[in-house]
Amino acid sequence: MWRILQPRASVVMSSRAASASKALPYAHAKTGGFNQAAPKLNNPFSDDPLLERVLRRMLPQNVYDNVTADLNKFGKRIINEIDGLGREAELQEPRLEQHDAWGTRVDRLVVAPAWNRLKEICAEEGIVSIGYDDNVDAVWRRIHQIAKLYMFSPSAGLVTCPMAMTDGAAKTLRVKIPLLRSL
Repeated sequence: MWRILQPRASVVMSSRAASASKALPYAHAKTGGFNQAAPKLNNPFSDDPLLERVLRRMLPQNVYDNVTADLNKFGKRIINEIDGLGREAELQEPRLEQHDAWGTRVDRLVVAPAWNRLKEICAEEGIVSIGYDDNVDAVWRRIHQIAKLYMFSPSAGLVTCPMAMTDGAAKTLRVKIPLLRSL
């Protein structure tokens, strides 16, 4: 068995040595450095004509005007603040700290400060609460909520998961509490 493998290993080693000694057509010293500009994020609302057309088609004009003003403002916030926080939250993944320095069981979930800031922004922007604004028709407010969530999700650093759970819990409580009161 060893004799069969031995020649193959020497062939591989000699071919690597031969290729390492050859001059490469692209060499850093000859061509200079290669730098690629980072992609530029545009406003997720004003840069998405399909979203604007869908909203124009589905919403009455007065609701459309309010929604598009909010989404334009939110798009600017995504560019200036949210996208960077989302990238930071994804680079610093959550971790479970089971024991402290003295061996005591703590079971603490440690998340990046950016993750917590993204959750605060969700509350500030009303991403969940928009769906429960009784001053707006239920269908229109959900369309507004989904459009905002559609814009937010790519930069959200997976904060949309607890947001979805919060929305589901709020909807369940809104439906079930009147039923429980009647018992």
